[in-house]
Amino acid sequence: MTKINRMPLGDVIAERVLDAAKDGQLYKVTVRVGRPVEFSGGPRYLCPYQIAGIGDDVVRSAAGEDSLQAIELAFKMLGADLYYLHKDFRFTWFGKSELGFPKPNI
Repeated sequence: MTKINRMPLGDVIAERVLDAAKDGQLYKVTVRVGRPVEFSGGPRYLCPYQIAGIGDDVVRSAAGEDSLQAIELAFKMLGADLYYLHKDFRFTWFGKSELGFPKPNI
């Protein structure tokens, strides 16, 4: 099996704690966004992000031509991960189902 090298989260620039429920169990889920870093192998910047507290807690990244686009795409990917990869969970933020992340148009 091939091991995938993942980038570290690095300096956290934003964090949000969500409540999650699944099968009668309650969870605290922490969503973190790291500072975008320059990348030499393709798109110019990568923005690391993590969903911790459910699943694998792996740091993933979004790629952009500049640091702002990398952050924007990280937020979109976070929305996709929450709404599709973790679709068995019911998430709330301050008691509301609107989490503040873009919902994918799929």
